[in-house]
Amino acid sequence: MENIKLCWEEIGHYLTLEQSSEICIYFSYVVYLSNCYDQPILNNQNIQQWKILEQLCSYDGNEVVKKAARDLEKEIHWDELESDFQCGQRLDALRMALQNYVHCLEHLDEVVEFFLMDTMLMNGSTVTPNYMKYLVSRIACMKEYSSILDLNSSIVGLGLDVYDAGKEHKVDGPLQLDSIVEKQKLCASTIIRMFCHGINHPQVSYQHILGMKEKRKYDVVLMDLLQGNNESILSEEVVGLSSQFENVPQYIFREWGYIYKAVEQINDTGRAFLVVTQGALFRKREEVLREFFIKKDWVDAVITLPEGLYKNKNIPIALIILDKRKEKKHRHKILFADLQLEDKKDTQLARLHQMLDAYRQFESVESIVTIEEIQNVLDKNCSWNPFLYVQMNQLKKKYQMQVKLKEVAEIVRGAQITKEEEKNLTSGITTHYWMNIRNIKDDRIVLDKDSKIRAKDNYWINKFELQEDDIVITSKGTEFKICIVPPNVEKVFISGNLTRIRAKQVHSYILYEFLKSKIGRICLESIQTGTTIRVINNTNLENLKIPDFSEKEKMGEQLKQAYCSFLIKEKEIQEVFKKEEDEILNALNIVRKL
Repeated sequence: MENIKLCWEEIGHYLTLEQSSEICIYFSYVVYLSNCYDQPILNNQNIQQWKILEQLCSYDGNEVVKKAARDLEKEIHWDELESDFQCGQRLDALRMALQNYVHCLEHLDEVVEFFLMDTMLMNGSTVTPNYMKYLVSRIACMKEYSSILDLNSSIVGLGLDVYDAGKEHKVDGPLQLDSIVEKQKLCASTIIRMFCHGINHPQVSYQHILGMKEKRKYDVVLMDLLQGNNESILSEEVVGLSSQFENVPQYIFREWGYIYKAVEQINDTGRAFLVVTQGALFRKREEVLREFFIKKDWVDAVITLPEGLYKNKNIPIALIILDKRKEKKHRHKILFADLQLEDKKDTQLARLHQMLDAYRQFESVESIVTIEEIQNVLDKNCSWNPFLYVQMNQLKKKYQMQVKLKEVAEIVRGAQITKEEEKNLTSGITTHYWMNIRNIKDDRIVLDKDSKIRAKDNYWINKFELQEDDIVITSKGTEFKICIVPPNVEKVFISGNLTRIRAKQVHSYILYEFLKSKIGRICLESIQTGTTIRVINNTNLENLKIPDFSEKEKMGEQLKQAYCSFLIKEKEIQEVFKKEEDEILNALNIVRKL
């Protein structure tokens, strides 16, 4: 296999990546046939002699695979290869390496998979990792199935692993695997790979999935949605979506269009396994779609996965399992699992097996799996975010979460004004500093001396002006920031990207320390929406449950005194350092950079 890999690298210097892949897959299949039928391939002095299919027209095999091989053959520009002597030499070396290695279907599958995976990775495409294949195939085998649809996962996706797992677990009767791809060039390669796995009559079709009208039904439908672009699209681009759902938003993300089309292909007892971005679990615009599936009681499990599984996709991912006929124990419940590692002593594999055991028994596992009634999920704005349920259940055990934040604090989002209004209010006579997200650094307020504003209306003073002990958090942004207003604060108005929390029934410093703690961050992240731009809306923040600290006033005051004492000492140390630094720099005749 190492010689084959070296030849692959060499060929890449003479051919495009796509050409290299097609030729190498075709040559691998031809070598397999020549070895099976004891039909030698002549020396590569004439590249046209690679067209051995013409010499093996009568070889045993089904017409589907024959046609796939001939389709690949037709794609190869033989004349161009013939005219490039050096490329011909490299192909001859590949012939020898393949001739020595490919003697059975298992070897053919290995080299074809290698060529395909390497091509996809170098093209920046997504390859489903072994971790994901193992997880899906193990869960799929916990329930009988006889028909599988691999929807747009293609040659290196989930279908073949679920098919092989079904054969291994002795599924009763014949096992069917069909595939639908959105790139026509993948059809022939997909057929050959399916043939390698013992599928004698592979059914692979090329279709635009969101526009599909045909609804064949399967026991298992598989789709890795990370393989496509997840841009926002018009809902009407998804055939049948608007007629199925009421109040469908005008725009949805593409992955939800695919989710709908996958569910269309499931039979009345079938399941879908869908790899998605975590944003699909809680984005506001698709709440109506999630609500529909919850009320149908089709949502069986949602699992967040470890970071770094996909080599070229550094985004949070999840697996959704939908089941149109749940087992009795699963009905009206959803299993949420979080496979992201927190404890360094833990391992991905150990956590995975704990989750699989929990799914098999359909029971909770501390810090990994929790089982929720569907009504509770509906009450959480139809969020499917496992983090919300798994981590919050852990917090409930540790703390008695009794109080909604709005019961102990006043919550106000900052002033939202247009660019034109801001331009007018920051010119002429100004009275207050204008605080934005950038003015929170290392949990401190760092004001921009050149950014000042005046009140737009009289109510601004009471509503948007900061007071000592106010807590300020980001309400919208790429990262979460928080700070508390120290004594002797300058006059400041906060902008609309910030939210002010003014404690009433709890000491502000206790509330501040709780919100910035690991536990508090978990609470806040559980109510955030969005993926890249995270948003905390006031309604969710007001209803956030926190521990009841109302009787801890004395401790809160101790916290404040400690904080203020630290600020005073820090300022004194900075002044001493500045004085000593200036003296030394003056003695060295070094002018400080302005």
